[in-house]
Amino acid sequence: DWTYQDDTQYALSVSPNTIGPSYNVFNAMIALSGEDSRWRVALLARNIGDESYMTNILDNGFQRGTPRDDRRYFGINARFNF
Repeated sequence: DWTYQDDTQYALSVSPNTIGPSYNVFNAMIALSGEDSRWRVALLARNIGDESYMTNILDNGFQRGTPRDDRRYFGINARFNF
């Protein structure tokens, strides 16, 4: 999947210090599941382009909120329904 976020103003004060720049995030997943859908194993990659971004900037310009997906990572997801 792909997510795009345009420049975002994070404060009501409309300060230039609280504008977050635009970013693109690409994620991928490939999964295998059992015929009866009781199990599933998936390989996943998040933020493939290693795009650094933030979800909040306070008016002081110092405190910034960064999400878990701010850096590229890979993983395995396994599920079993019983």
